[in-house]
Amino acid sequence: TILKEKRSTASNLIERNETDIKASNIRVDMLSDQKHELSTTLSTDKTANEQLEKDLEEARAQQAEADRSLLDARSSKEDRNKQMLELEGKLSSGKTEEDNLRQQERDFQTDIDKLNEELESNGATKESLLVERNRKRESFDTAITKKQQAEENLTSSTKQLEQLIEDNENFTSDISNLKSSIEAAHARKNLLEEMILHYEGYESGVKSVMESKDNWTGIFGTVAEKFVPVEGMESAVEAALSEMARFIICDNRKTADNIISYLKSEKKGKVGILVPDTGTINPLVKRPDLTGEEFLGWMDTFVTTDENLNPLKQAVLSRTAVFKSGYSPDRILEHLPYGFNAVSTSGELYSKNIISGGSDEGSPSLFRRQEKVDEQDEIIKKFESELVSVQENKNKTNAEIASVRSEISTLSDKIDSLTEDVAEEQKSFNETEFELRSVDSEIIRLEKEVRNITDKLNAIKNRQYSLSLSFNELSERKDDLVSTMSTNLEHLQQLEQKASESQSLVSRLQVQLVESRSKTEQTESKINHISELINELQTTIEIKTKEIEQAKTDIELSKDRIAELEENLKVKFNLRQELTAKQNELRTQQSEIMERVNAKEKQLREIRTEKDSISDNSHQIDIRLNTLESESQRITERIEEEYSLDIKQITIENPDTEVERADAQKLLHDLKDQLKKFGVVNLLALEEYKAASEREEFLREQLGDLRTAKDDLSSTIATINQTARKLFEETFAQVKINFKNLFTELFTGGEADISLIDPSDPLESDIEIIARPRGKKLLSITVMSGGERALTAISLLFSLYMVKPSPFCILDEIDAPLDDANCKRFLKIIKTFSSQTQFILITHNKITMEAAHNLYGITMEQFGISKLVAVKFAEFDPEEDNESGLIIEMTDNKNELKFVRGSEEINSEEEELTKEDFESPSNGNGHGEHTETDENDDSSIPDSPDDLPEPIKNRINENVLQRDDNNEDELE
Repeated sequence: TILKEKRSTASNLIERNETDIKASNIRVDMLSDQKHELSTTLSTDKTANEQLEKDLEEARAQQAEADRSLLDARSSKEDRNKQMLELEGKLSSGKTEEDNLRQQERDFQTDIDKLNEELESNGATKESLLVERNRKRESFDTAITKKQQAEENLTSSTKQLEQLIEDNENFTSDISNLKSSIEAAHARKNLLEEMILHYEGYESGVKSVMESKDNWTGIFGTVAEKFVPVEGMESAVEAALSEMARFIICDNRKTADNIISYLKSEKKGKVGILVPDTGTINPLVKRPDLTGEEFLGWMDTFVTTDENLNPLKQAVLSRTAVFKSGYSPDRILEHLPYGFNAVSTSGELYSKNIISGGSDEGSPSLFRRQEKVDEQDEIIKKFESELVSVQENKNKTNAEIASVRSEISTLSDKIDSLTEDVAEEQKSFNETEFELRSVDSEIIRLEKEVRNITDKLNAIKNRQYSLSLSFNELSERKDDLVSTMSTNLEHLQQLEQKASESQSLVSRLQVQLVESRSKTEQTESKINHISELINELQTTIEIKTKEIEQAKTDIELSKDRIAELEENLKVKFNLRQELTAKQNELRTQQSEIMERVNAKEKQLREIRTEKDSISDNSHQIDIRLNTLESESQRITERIEEEYSLDIKQITIENPDTEVERADAQKLLHDLKDQLKKFGVVNLLALEEYKAASEREEFLREQLGDLRTAKDDLSSTIATINQTARKLFEETFAQVKINFKNLFTELFTGGEADISLIDPSDPLESDIEIIARPRGKKLLSITVMSGGERALTAISLLFSLYMVKPSPFCILDEIDAPLDDANCKRFLKIIKTFSSQTQFILITHNKITMEAAHNLYGITMEQFGISKLVAVKFAEFDPEEDNESGLIIEMTDNKNELKFVRGSEEINSEEEELTKEDFESPSNGNGHGEHTETDENDDSSIPDSPDDLPEPIKNRINENVLQRDDNNEDELE
C-alpha cells in the first residue's frame, strides 16, 4: 500500500513540476528582455554622467580662477584703503605726536636707570641665598639618607622576624607531624607483630599447631612464612598458592600424621601440611618457552626460601607463569600444557577452564609480614632522627627571634630621632627656598619692567622716524593713491560679476549630476534584482527537473518491488504459524524446569547461610581469645621491661576501691599520653601564647566583619541583579522593536532582529544580530559586507539611543565605511532625530559636510599651533545677495581652509568673520539642544568658539592637544 501511494505521489509531482518549469522558462525570458533594456539605458546614463562630470570640473576650474582674481582685487582695495587712512592720520596728528614722544622718552630713560640699580642689589642677595640653600640642601639630603637607611634596616629586620616566626610555626607543625607519624608507625609495627604472633588470617588448626609447635619436631613453619615473594608479587603468589599458602611445612610424614591426630582428638580444626621428602611431588618439569611483552617469568623465580625448601618451591610454583596486569592471558594459555596455569601481577589466576580473582580488601596479606615489620623499624628510626633535628632547629630559631626583636626596637627609636632631625632640616631649607623664590620673583619683575620700558623706547624712536617724513611727500602719495583706487574699483565690479556667473553654473551642474547619478544607481539596482530573480528561477528549474527524473525512477522500481513483496508475504505467513506452535510448546517445558531449579537453589542457600553463621561465630571467639592472651603477655613484658617487676608475683591492694579497674587503667593511659605530648620545655611558650591569643582575637573580629560584609554584599548583589535584569529585559524589548523599524527604514525594506543566545541568563548572555537586507537571504552580521554591517550597526546604535535620548550626541567618523547612497540614508536618519537632539559629527565625508548646518574645523596654520574655525552653512542666492553665501574650499596646503563669502575671500587669520557668519549651539539655557535653526534666525550664532557648550569644547580641545603633541599636520 505504501509503495502504491508513493507511486501515485511521484506521478502527481511530475505533472506539477512540468507545469512549474514551463512557467519559470516564460518568466526567465521576460526578465532577460527587461535586463537587456535596462543595460542599454544604464550605458546611456553612464555616458551622460561622465559628460556632466567633465562639464562640472571645467566649471569649477573657471569658478576657482574667478574667485582668486576677485580675492586679489579685494585684497588690493583693502590695502589702499588702509594706506589712505594712514596718510591722513599722519598729516593731521604728526606734529603733536612728535612733542609727546620726546617727553615720554625722557621719562622712560629715568625709570630704566632706577630699575637697573635695584637689579644689581637683588642679584647680590640672590648669590648669598643660593650658597645658603645649597648648604642646607646637603644637610637635609644627609638626614634623609640616614633615615632611609634606618627604615630599610627596620624593614629587613621585620621581614626577617616574620620569616623566623613562620619558620618556628613550621617547625612546631613538623614536630607534631613527626610525633604523629612515629606513633602511627609504632601502631602499624605492633599490629604486624601481633598478626605474626597469633597467625591472623590462618585457620584455627594452623594456629593451634603453631602455638604448640614445640611438641613436634620437623616443623619449618607455614608456606606464607617460608615462601617470601619479591616486592610487588604478593598478590600473584597468594593467588597461585591459594589455600596452600596457609599450609604448614613438615619434614616427614610421621610428624604430619601426629599433628592430624592431635587436631582430631582435641577438636581444634583442620590443617594442610606439605611434606617435601615424600617423593610424590615432581620438583622440575619441562616448561614451554614463552615470549611477549606481557610475560614476566615463572613464579618460582619471584619467590625466595630456605635452600632445603627450594625443591618444594619449584614443585609448587614452577608450573605457574606470571604476566603483567592489564594484558590478556590468551597467548600464554595457548602454549601451556596440562597442569600449568597463569597468574597476573594483580592476582587473577587462569588455567584452561578455570579463572579465579576478584577483591579481598578486608583480609590482610599473609606474605612479607616480617619484612614489613622491619620496614616500620626503619621508618621509626628515620622519623626519630628527623624529630631531633627539627627540635634543634626550633630552639635555634627561638633564640634568633629574641635577637631580631631587640634589634627592631633599637631601630624604631633611631628612626623616631632621625624623623625629628629631617623635619628641622626641611623647615630650615623651606625658609631659605622661600626667600630665594621671593628674590627671583622680584628680579623677574624688574627685568620685565626694563624690557617693557625698553620696548616702549624703541617704539617711540621708530615712531619718531616715521614722523620725520615730509608733509608734502605724504600729500603727493595721497593723490596718486586716490587715482589708483578709482581705476581698481571698476575692475573689481567686473570680477564680481564673473564670479557670480561661475557660481551659478557650478550649482546647476551639481544638481544635474546628482540627479543623473541617482537615476544610474536605480537602474543598476533593478538590473541586479532581475539577475538574482533569473538565477533563482534557473535553480528552481534544475531542482524540479531532477525531481521529475527521480520520481520516474521510483515509479519503475515500485512496480517490481510490489510484486516481489506480495509473493514473499505469503511464504512468511505460513512459516510464522508453524514457528508459533513450536514456541508455545517449548515455553511450557521451560517453566516446569525453572520451578524445580528454583526450589533446589533455595534449599542450598539456606544451608550455606547457616554454615557461614556458625563459622563466623567460631572465628570471632578465637580472635577474641587470642587478642586477650596477646594483650596480657604484652602488658607483663612491658612492666618487666620498664619497672623490672614480675606482675604475676606481685599482689597490691587497690588504693581506691570505688574506682573501677578499667577506669583506672584508662586514666593512667591518658596521663601518660598527655605527658608525652608536652615534650621539652618551651622557654618562649608564654610569649607565643600571648601573641597567638591576640592574633586569634584579631582574626575572630576580622572574620566577623568579613561575614557581615559578605552578607551585605550578597544582599546588594542580589538586589542589583534583580533590578538590572528587569531593566535590561524592558530595555531589550524596546531596542528590539526600534531596531526592526530603523533597519527597514535604512535599507528601504528587508528585516532584522536581535536575540539572546542564553535567555535564562540575560545579564551574561551574548546577543545575536540577524539581518536580511532587501533582496538577500537571512544572514548573520558577521557575513555581511562592510557597508551593510555599518548600516546595521547604525540601526542598532539609534535603537539604543531612542530608548533614552540626550540633548546632544557626538559621532566620530561613523560614516567612513558608507558609500554615497548609504550615507544619504544615514543623513536622513540624523535629520529625523535632530528635532530633539543636537548632533556633532566628526567626518571627512563631503556629503555629510554638505548636509551640515555648521562646520567647526581644526587647522594648524603654524607648526605645533592649532586653531579653531567655526562656519555656518546657509542657503543663499548669488543673484539676490552675493555677500550672503559662504563657500568652504580646501587649499593645496591640507592644514588650511579657505572661506569665501560671495566672491570675497575671508582671511581666517584676521578676525573678519562677523556674527552673522557663525552659529552657536547654545539655546540660552546653558547647553546646546538643537542644530537645526531657521535660515533667517541668527540668534544662535556664537561670537567665538569659546561660546560652545562645555562638553563639545572639551572634546575639541582634547583632539587639538593630542594632534599638537603628535605633530600631525592634518585637518580634523
